[in-house]
Amino acid sequence: MRRWSMVALGTALVLGVVAAAPVIAADNPPATGSSNTAIAGYGLNALSAAVRYQLNSPGLLPVGDPNEGNVMEVDMPFARIGVSQGPVISALGSPLYGGDTLAHLGTAVVTFGAPPSFSALNYPVVAEANFPPSPGHSTDESFGQPAGSSGGVFLGAGTAHSHTAADGATVESNIARVSVPDTSPLVDVGASTSTNKTIVKDNLITSQAVTTVKSINIGGMITIEGLTSTAVSTSDGVKGKPTATLQIGKVTAGGQSAYIDTDGVHLVSQNAVGSGVTAGAEQMLQSALKQDGISIRTISPKTTVNAGAATADAGGIAIVLERTVPALGVPGVPAVQLPGQAPVVLGTPDLKLHVELLIGYARAIANATGVPVDESLDSGVTTPGGDVLGATQTNTDLSASGPGASLSGALSPAPSSVGSTSSGGTSQQEVSLASTHPPTGSSVPIQWLLFGFVACIVVLGPLLGYARWQLLEGRRR
Repeated sequence: MRRWSMVALGTALVLGVVAAAPVIAADNPPATGSSNTAIAGYGLNALSAAVRYQLNSPGLLPVGDPNEGNVMEVDMPFARIGVSQGPVISALGSPLYGGDTLAHLGTAVVTFGAPPSFSALNYPVVAEANFPPSPGHSTDESFGQPAGSSGGVFLGAGTAHSHTAADGATVESNIARVSVPDTSPLVDVGASTSTNKTIVKDNLITSQAVTTVKSINIGGMITIEGLTSTAVSTSDGVKGKPTATLQIGKVTAGGQSAYIDTDGVHLVSQNAVGSGVTAGAEQMLQSALKQDGISIRTISPKTTVNAGAATADAGGIAIVLERTVPALGVPGVPAVQLPGQAPVVLGTPDLKLHVELLIGYARAIANATGVPVDESLDSGVTTPGGDVLGATQTNTDLSASGPGASLSGALSPAPSSVGSTSSGGTSQQEVSLASTHPPTGSSVPIQWLLFGFVACIVVLGPLLGYARWQLLEGRRR
């Protein structure tokens, strides 16, 4: 009898534990969590340009802001990825990119009624891949290298390769050398690489942009032994995480150690008694730069996050060149003399040129909204949800690093990773990229691209005028 009582008691205890199990589990969830977040909507952008070149001449062309007088902009080399829900992916790489207008010139002409053969006017120095594939754009495109190859043998002074798939995209663009101007350059930039990568997963999206520059020489006075900029943004639909870094290699000015910060170029004294000598030499350096119309400074990295949206900007080195092209008279044509006024020489006026170079541009954006998923529900029904609203948080206190970014860095041994072609491991969020192989060869003449822009204006001018008449003036008649 006693034995049966013990059996009954044991059975009751077992049944009690089984019945209470859901309550115990609810009060004491497992350490790994019983729910996670699935991404419901997303957008990704990655853009990098080792050298961003802008030429302005106020008053030269009646376009844009007349105070700036923008003549042309070009990125060398250039990489860009755009991802929207679907996914729908556009990945574009080019060693020398002058903007979407120039790249799709032929398509614009065909749109205005030209024969389809005019699509051949599209800028050819690009590798543009799409997912899903579209007419003229497969999921894998290359320029300047054997088809289907993402590394190894390269042809010419610049290469590009773009690849897209359902889970993301990669772009890698290279250029051998950039000189501004092409002959007797004021700024000479060595082999450079721009690389992008995006990853799309159910619970995390990642965007990364990287630029690497082997060397920079400014006016024959200042040398920079490499630069690497990295921008990474991730989002799980609830929280975005951006990181941005700018590493500047060793800097020398006139053979003396130096560094570059947001205020300009500074010489480094190697001993305490040399501070006065350094101050005098730095003043001479600044006077020489001003006389040549050159200014140099760093732009600090910056990150912004608002709930599931994250943006990372790596900053870079900004170089500004101020030049004036003297007036040119018309040969054989005398000056025009008006009564009571000074003689007027026929020809071109003085042209002020404002050249801006941003070296090391890299930007990555990840924006996602998510819904919580309760894995304990067998029905598979997900509860409604979304990203958590909150104030935008911007971090502008980031600083460039490396031996060329600060006084302490200049006095420390230089690391070997700055300016290398590997993306490195600057952040736990950074994704692994394929190693790059910059091409070798001569620099690409900037004047070729300038000619292309002028031709673009000449060809599109009448078409845009006709479109304006059709859409505006013509409709009012």
